[in-house]
Amino acid sequence: MIDLKLQIASLLFSLIFGIILEIMIKINYKFIKQSHKLIQIILTFLVIIINTLIYFIGLKYINEAYMHPYFILMIIVGCILEDFLAKKISNTFVKSKVK
Repeated sequence: MIDLKLQIASLLFSLIFGIILEIMIKINYKFIKQSHKLIQIILTFLVIIINTLIYFIGLKYINEAYMHPYFILMIIVGCILEDFLAKKISNTFVKSKVK
């Protein structure tokens, strides 16, 4: 069983990592959109592998790389949260420019 402080730290790290992961995936997509199919596959694979390694290094630092299914859930929630916030912010800026 993990200590409560470690669980909270791991959950927050997973949530923040999910937000950063979504940003990295969007940046990766913008760069490789016009590329050849093989280059798209290779670069996407590299981005995912590098981000996975960064995540497990962060978990190793926080809680000796102990993995729980709800950490993955928090990564997914972080990705969804980033997408929602990006749309909300972009809508706010578009509305303010129209006025």
